[in-house]
Amino acid sequence: MGLFYVKAEMAISNELQEFSVFECSSCKQKKHTKDRKDFECPKCNRKTTLVPRCIFQIDLINGTATTTTSISGKIGTKITLHDGRRHIWHNLR
Repeated sequence: MGLFYVKAEMAISNELQEFSVFECSSCKQKKHTKDRKDFECPKCNRKTTLVPRCIFQIDLINGTATTTTSISGKIGTKITLHDGRRHIWHNLR
């Protein structure tokens, strides 16, 4: 896998998408739920706490094509200026 740069506009592909997901605190396995209770992770076989993580899809658009990709973690947090916790909390209220 190589590194390359793309000059493109970025657009949120779906404004109604969830902008965060819970994942295993040990192995980062995603669990699509709104319940933060501890669970038995099937990937690392440990009882663990779920932690929120920012993740969302964007469209990259330039003069020749459009492609959809996911952004998550630190870059997603920096772009959206939140870390997922506020978004999840807002959705649960």
